[in-house]
Amino acid sequence: MHLTNLSCHPHKPSVLLRFQNVTVLLDCTVDFTPFNHFLPHLDDEWSRLKNLPSFRDDLPYLKLLKETVFIEGAPEVNPIPLETLHMDMWIIF
Repeated sequence: MHLTNLSCHPHKPSVLLRFQNVTVLLDCTVDFTPFNHFLPHLDDEWSRLKNLPSFRDDLPYLKLLKETVFIEGAPEVNPIPLETLHMDMWIIF
């Protein structure tokens, strides 16, 4: 038996369990924690969020809102690395 932790967060586990002839992915989730640091995507140029002050002048994409710094841009997610998965055998419950 071989056990591999695929998560970078201990409180959001994603574990790959390998036996001789079976591979099982337990709690295979995508980590959406980085979304907490991004501003909502806005189509309206007149929104109040578009007029937030920059955190620093040399980093205009960092915005300050009530003493919290947010990123103005496309959110990023951390998927499980596909090279760790083998598609030769899957068990569906």
